[in-house]
Formats: sequence, structure tokens, C-alpha cells
Amino acid sequence: MDAGAARWFQDAAAFDRLSAALWDPVSAAAVADAAPRAGKVVLDACAGAGAASVLLARAVGPGGRVDAVDLSAPLVALTAGRARDLPALRAHHADVLAFGDEGAYDLVVCVLGIFFLPDLDAAGRHLLTRARPGGRLCVGVWAEGALTELVQPLAAAAARARGEESPRPQPLAHALGTEEALAAWAAAVGVQDPVVRRHPARLVVTPATVRDAAAGTAAGALLDGLPAATAREVVEEAAAAALEPRGADATTLVVVGTRAG
Repeated sequence: MDAGAARWFQDAAAFDRLSAALWDPVSAAAVADAAPRAGKVVLDACAGAGAASVLLARAVGPGGRVDAVDLSAPLVALTAGRARDLPALRAHHADVLAFGDEGAYDLVVCVLGIFFLPDLDAAGRHLLTRARPGGRLCVGVWAEGALTELVQPLAAAAARARGEESPRPQPLAHALGTEEALAAWAAAVGVQDPVVRRHPARLVVTPATVRDAAAGTAAGALLDGLPAATAREVVEEAAAAALEPRGADATTLVVVGTRAG
């Protein structure tokens, strides 16, 4: 995560309230694909509040190690709190692109974080080099169109507040949202034998979900530049649109492959 993106993740409580409905199931699917083994050393890049880190630490056990790295200090603090009963888990407030030694890890995991790094290809190549030769890289991303039903009402309300035409529903702004694109990217950055899996999921969108997404996730970027009072009005307008709960697609794609040995 770059420093600009990190500002969207400062409300750790709001971010964490989405854990049970969103971060935990998404991370569970990715970690199952990554298949961490006991005693191994793992890097969890862009670890957020540690949803994947905790599962990885349980899998590697006390004989292994999980370095959970994120640029948002409040989220790292949550991970550190969860590490108290998990001796394998270590939380680090750091730039993952400047963290760790080449070849230091048996497994490198990045769940819903790669698209926050400044250059997708450079980030992928860097993370792959943190894995040892023959080690593995696992990257999870949102599938194209995911969370549109959550984000679009917020985007529309923000556009109205700016006097702009309401935007059409758009896929999340990253280039890896299809199986073909993710597999091609993985191969291009050097991943050997990449395998992509799709994990369908749904999120129930409620007023609380909208408020937490606006306060604690990258959806808050939609409010950038608005006066504080106007931003609050925009969030409440979007929250009101969810008074009748609705479903949002929360499908993810996960690619797993190896570093050439």
C-alpha cells in the first residue's frame, strides 16, 4: 500500500466492523488456496487488520513465522493485538516494498492489497522475489464488478454533492479482475504455473455497512475534496439508500504459483 492509499484505512474500528462479513471469508478462501504448512515462514503483504495473518499463523504453528506488514498503523495495531495468543504472528508497520530479504519466505500472500501498490507489475515481481526459489506466491483480488452495489450509491451521492452527473456503475479500478487478466499478470511477473480460482461471495449491504466502508476503506476516496459536513451528508444519503438491505457481489479471484527454483 502506498502512502496515499494508507490514508483511507485510518479508521481501524470501521474497517474491523466489516471483518465478519467481508475480510474474514475473503481471507479464508485465499489462505485455503495458499495452503500454508506447519513450520513454514510466511509474508502477509498489505495485511490490513490481520484477517489472513491469523489464519496463516494458526496453520504454520509455533514452529513457523508470519510477518504481517501494512502501511496503516491503526490496522497494524489490530493485528498486533491478535498476535498475543499466536506466537508465530508478528505485526510490522512498514512499506512492504521495502520489507524483508530476498528469498526469505516459503510463502508470500497478498489478499486485496496488490492494487494499492504503485505499480502492479513491479509490485508482483518484488513480492515474488521475497519467496525462496521454489516458494510460492498467492495473490487475491476483487473480481470485476465486485462491490458495485455497495460503492455505487456512495459514488452517486458524492457526484450530486459536487454538481456532477451521477456516474454509471463501474468495475473496481484495477486491471486484474478476470481470470485471464490475473493469470496473464502472474505469468508476466515471473510466477511459474499460476492457477487462478474464483470464489463467489455476497455481502449484505446495510446502512452500517455503507458508513463503515466510507470511514474505513478505500471507498472513502469518493469523498476526497468534499467539506467535512458535505461528506457526512453524502454518507448518510448513501446509507439511507440501504435501509432495505440488499446484496452486493463480493467475488474474489486468487492466483497461486511458484518462484522458479
